[in-house]
Amino acid sequence: MDYKSGIKGVQWNKNSAKWQSIISVDNQRFNLGSYTTVEEAQIAREKTEARLADGTFYEFYTKPRSRKRKYEDLTGKRFGKLVVLHRVYNGNARWLCQCDCGKETLVSAGSLKHGQTKSCGCLRGETIPANSTDLCGSRFGWLVVLERTEKRSQSGDTVWKCQCDCGAIAEVSRSQLTAGYTKSCGCLRHALKFAEGTNVNVIKSKKLHKGNTSGIKGVSWNRGCRKWCAKIQFKGKSYYLGVYKDINEAAQARKCAEEQLHGPFLEWYEEYKKSLLPSDF
Repeated sequence: MDYKSGIKGVQWNKNSAKWQSIISVDNQRFNLGSYTTVEEAQIAREKTEARLADGTFYEFYTKPRSRKRKYEDLTGKRFGKLVVLHRVYNGNARWLCQCDCGKETLVSAGSLKHGQTKSCGCLRGETIPANSTDLCGSRFGWLVVLERTEKRSQSGDTVWKCQCDCGAIAEVSRSQLTAGYTKSCGCLRHALKFAEGTNVNVIKSKKLHKGNTSGIKGVSWNRGCRKWCAKIQFKGKSYYLGVYKDINEAAQARKCAEEQLHGPFLEWYEEYKKSLLPSDF
């Protein structure tokens, strides 16, 4: 074959902008590396041809390569009520764990280390064996499982019909239920996000509005009086905190308002959130 390099097995790779050395053996293509100069690529090709001649080629290119991803050994470690027994591989790596209640369950390393799974299911008040396929009657947060549907999630997981404490019906996959990702029909998320007519995330956020030029939340320049204006919003109402010549005075007024309005509200919200969620969560 005619290569631009003029050397068999050496060609220019546009992507890497280097000379690539290759060889085909028994209808299998071997990449011998990329090199800055055509001479280096030629040497790599010649060395490989020499290995073919003396019979050491396959010994060199079929050496075991340690490309397996290393994993952390979790054997003996405790995660909540679970103690890891050993690693199991049945297509997907899982860890066999024994729960304090005596049951055994298979859990992924990620679910253990991120705290998503802390028991065989008994911690969430499940009345079914961990390896059971029947979830009927089990409670997950605000959801009680009614029956299994014929549907499957995108990952092939079974989908279950559930009734929320608010009365609504929701269809949720098994993994979303057992891992604790879905705890209601969606009303719980809304209740946690909006409390007393207030978006809790907005109050907690330190992010500034796109049009903010002061660099301080709730403080803006008033062109009419040529002073800094301080405002705050709470429970759907806007409170005017005055205008100030000094931006630091406006910032202080805003800070005081946050302490008086947002502070007590956020303390109340934490207790409110606990009252919505079961203690096991």
